[in-house]
Order: sequence, then C-alpha cells, then structure tokens
Amino acid sequence: MGLRFRKSIKIANGVKLNVSKSGVSLSLGKKGLHYSINSKGKSTATASLPGTGLSYQKRFDTFGDLKKMFEGDEKKTKLVKKENKVVPVNNELEDKYNDFNEYLNDIKSFHKKVSKTVDWEALANATIPENASLEDKEKYEESIALAKRVIEKDGDAYLEVMKNYSPMEEIAAFGSDFEFGLSSSGILMCRFNVKIEDVVPTEGFKKNEESGKISECTIKGSQYNDLAQDYVCSCIIRIAREAFALLPVNMLVVSAEDNIFDSSTGNKRDATILSVLFIKEGFKDINFDMIDPSDFLARFKANVSFTKTNGFKEVKDIEIPNL
Repeated sequence: MGLRFRKSIKIANGVKLNVSKSGVSLSLGKKGLHYSINSKGKSTATASLPGTGLSYQKRFDTFGDLKKMFEGDEKKTKLVKKENKVVPVNNELEDKYNDFNEYLNDIKSFHKKVSKTVDWEALANATIPENASLEDKEKYEESIALAKRVIEKDGDAYLEVMKNYSPMEEIAAFGSDFEFGLSSSGILMCRFNVKIEDVVPTEGFKKNEESGKISECTIKGSQYNDLAQDYVCSCIIRIAREAFALLPVNMLVVSAEDNIFDSSTGNKRDATILSVLFIKEGFKDINFDMIDPSDFLARFKANVSFTKTNGFKEVKDIEIPNL
C-alpha cells in the first residue's frame, strides 16, 4: 500500500523539515553533528562516535548549551539501557514503528467514535431568533424543514441526512465508497466498498521485546486476515452507530463488499463479504472502547464466511423481505 510514515523536506544546506504523523521537527547540522527541534518544544542534540556506528544523544526541554560534540558516523542512534544491557536504537526506525502502529490502531478503531444524537423533535419546533441575519434565517428554515421531513419518515430526508451530516469522510479517507438507500419496507440500507488491499498494509515494522531492535517485516497469512477482519467489522459498526444517532430508525442493514478473486473466471470482481442486520436495541449499554468488533457483530443476524487462513469469502446480502 502507499502508506508514507515520514517525509523530509530540504530547506537549505544542513537544514531539513521532517513531517510525520507524530509531529513536525526541524533538523540542523551535518555529518556527526545533529540538532533537532520538534513541534512539542523538545530539542535533541546528537553526536556520532567515530568507528562505532553509535552516537551520544541528549534531550532538552528548552534551548540550552550544546556540549561535547564529536565528528563521526552519520547514523542516528542512541544508547538505551535495558536490563543492564546497552542496546542501540535507530531513531528513524523508532518513528516509523510508532507511526505504523498508530495507523493500525486507526483502521481498527472507527467504531469507537460517533456523532451526537440529533433531537429532531426539538429542531422541528425551534424558533428562529429575531435578530438572525437573512442568510442565517434561511439556514434555520432549511434545518426546521428537514427536521419535519425526518419526523415524517421521509426517505429522501433520511438519505440527505446521511449524505450531508454523517462524518463518513473519516472512513472514506481510507478509500471506502458508500451508497445509502431505503427498502420498500422503509428499512435503511448501506453498502460500502472496503478496499481491503488499499487499506490493510502488507509491509510493516516489528520490535524484538528482548533486544528492543526494530526491523521491517511482511504482514501476510493469518495476521493480515485478522487485520482485515478488524478493519471491516469496525467500519460496519461505525456506520450503524452513525445511522442510529442521526436518524429515528430502529433497523439497519449494512453490507460490505470488496474486490475478490473469482475462480470461475480467473478475474476479480466486487462481491459482498459481510452483510449485517442491526437492531438499535442491541446498541444499548455497550462500551465500544472495549469491545472486539467481530465479537460484537455475533450479537446480530449476519451473513459472513471468514477464516484466518483464507480471509473473507463471498456471501449473500441479507434478504430484507424475509425479515
């Protein structure tokens, strides 16, 4: 995938601007002499030790005197004491490792956030302030009119709310496409393309707990499929939470599709890999910060075929007329 963990922008000779998810820092210096200032007000001085591949590093809370600077190897490392052992740690790899784990946490945590519940009754009965400008008055009138349509269970109003008020862009930023609709029985439906290959990484970083050494690694097999399952399930739960918070609905069907291999044609095609019927009552008294997304989905009627060995397989959509 095209995940970028860190970017350095050269401003002038010996001066670089470093940008990563953890912040922004300014680096000054040349071989053997290195000084950085980050966006959190922390300063770091680094001096390489000739012929060792290691360096001396000292951190400052504010600008201070820099002492004992030596010329030497360009490698950015520091000495870390761990159980009476001195272990070399590469600063750049440490940043990449932290950014990588932060990214994994993001794609598994969509379900932990949700919009505030909308009181459509209160909004429908709202009074327009007398001192409101003409522009604000028009906005008030539009909001009140929309609220009344929602209360009347106007399907077009439901779709307008999900399109304009639901913060799905957080999930969409990772590549997912959304489509909302209403069944003939008035049940809200959502279909979205999860694009697992674009979101779940196949390369990453790991740390040896004993030595503290960080290295690049390949993510495949059961580890990759576990990440894909957490990502898809987290997205589906987030969509359901948004729908129940923003609309006066009690039932919702969410189906996830992905581009999967079809052995009968030898090509890939979009197919449903998970379809869930959610009941609003099942969301009461749930601590979403602590749940396992796939375990939570087991509480509801769902069509899914997943194994850690093979990942997701094609399934049928929930048939709403038979509910």
